[in-house]
This record gives sequence, structure tokens and C-alpha cells, in this order.
Amino acid sequence: MSDLEAYGELRVVPAAGERELADWRAVHNAVVPTAVLSEDEVRERAGRNRLDVAYLGGVAVGCSTVRPPDGETPAATVIARILPEHRGRGEGAGVAPASKSSRSHSP
Repeated sequence: MSDLEAYGELRVVPAAGERELADWRAVHNAVVPTAVLSEDEVRERAGRNRLDVAYLGGVAVGCSTVRPPDGETPAATVIARILPEHRGRGEGAGVAPASKSSRSHSP
């Protein structure tokens, strides 16, 4: 049995509500402690990027950002983050494909 089967299915959802935005921020700030974001900064990013949160058994274990193409960058940028204690268990494989498939979704 894999870790994913043991803990339940990975669920990736848009960071649309306050809870999801707070969870996205918590994962981001834990994974990137040198670029801690405030609540306001996360809300601003959610207005221009696609933000998703990955949950495993009701616990936020990862997040992703999809930056759409713009005048300077002709391709979308996909960033997947997994909390260190959940790496190597397959959660990242679930976060990145979900983000890639949402590229055409507007924030």
C-alpha cells in the first residue's frame, strides 16, 4: 500500500475561499521561508495567478501557482510546492498535473 492509499486520496482545489488562501499561504511560507507572504500579498497573487491547494486527509500538504503568459513571458509558469515532511510520497505528482491542466482557467 502506498502512502497516498494509507492517508486517503490527494485532493487539489482552487484557493478561492479564505480557508484555502490561508492554507496556500501556510504551505508557501513553510516551503519558501526566505519569501514569506502576507495575507494581502496572497490575495493580490490570487487575482492574477491560479492558486491551488493540495489536501491529504483534510490536511494541506502542498500548493501550486500557475502564472499565465504575459507580454514578457510567452509561456505559463507552473510552480508546485510540497511540505518537506510529505515529499517522496507521491503528493507532488498530484499537484503539478492538476496545475498544468488548469492553465487555461482564469484566476
